[in-house]
Amino acid sequence: DKLIDNLKLIKNNGLDTNIKIKNEIASVVDSLEPLNPTKDPAYSPLMNGFWKLLYTDYNPPGPSSGKLGPFLGLVYQDLDSTNGVITNILRVNFPPIVGAL
Repeated sequence: DKLIDNLKLIKNNGLDTNIKIKNEIASVVDSLEPLNPTKDPAYSPLMNGFWKLLYTDYNPPGPSSGKLGPFLGLVYQDLDSTNGVITNILRVNFPPIVGAL
């Protein structure tokens, strides 16, 4: 519940989240990782599909975290573990144009 509550507070993919909330999220994630029964989850077929990024603490922020220059957008990933392909999709609004990379 603590992780979900913190994620509800997140805006801008977590890029402007304060250090206290970042530390709380990291702590919960660290405690959940050993409970995952899936060996090498990043390479599991269970990860295949289209995903939306809700939070990242990647630093420095780049397109895969939703930041492209001064613009901030929504990030999606299309994962295909069978072929070892991850496609990052960044959707940015440049009013009146909406585009994706």
